[in-house]
Amino acid sequence: MAGVVRGLARYFNGGGAPRNAVAALHDAVRAATAADGGLSVAGSPACEAVLAAMAAVDAADLGVGPGAWCAAEARSGRRCDVWHVPVAESPEYSICVFLLGPGARIPAHDHPGMTVLSKILQGSLDVASFDILADNGDGTFAAAARRRTVDAPRFSELYAARDNVHEFVAGPEGACVLDVLSPPYDAAGGRDCHYVRVVRADGAAAVLEIYADGAEPDFTCLSAPYGGLDPS
Repeated sequence: MAGVVRGLARYFNGGGAPRNAVAALHDAVRAATAADGGLSVAGSPACEAVLAAMAAVDAADLGVGPGAWCAAEARSGRRCDVWHVPVAESPEYSICVFLLGPGARIPAHDHPGMTVLSKILQGSLDVASFDILADNGDGTFAAAARRRTVDAPRFSELYAARDNVHEFVAGPEGACVLDVLSPPYDAAGGRDCHYVRVVRADGAAAVLEIYADGAEPDFTCLSAPYGGLDPS
């Protein structure tokens, strides 16, 4: 807890003036991931500090305007419905933005041993999330399923044992999502991303299967440069 409090104190520079909201978020994430337990426990002081800092960040702070996916396409000269914008990264965390066009889909995927805190900055998302309950022994997994629509500026939270598999589908206006991942994906460290197929779904019960080649067909996500406030 003391580490989180010290991190919160860094929201202000030496003269007492507020830091920009993106730098303040970065400070909160650094402090939280250095605290005992990091961001692994829902409702912990570390998680609450990061969520509070995320609440203060808006799309303009991150250099994101309406139709941001169109701007990313125009800059790159490439057509894509989903764009990843890195904001700040370290071995302990990743802060990034996802830009989704209208109806764009990020297919169901897992987050091994990770916490992901998301804020919908613009638009809306239909979210399907799953808790893995048991290995069925035949290459499939029993899971508990939840579905909901999340509108800006609401949050979505994912933890190692709660909602660890999720799928996003953007609403008719598209969506912009701010993510904090801790720890980030690391294939060499056993935290590779696996795409998942829903074999069966019946209300809150589902059966999932990891794609054999580790990649969901027909899904592309390209990187776009960050153009928002300085996160350092």
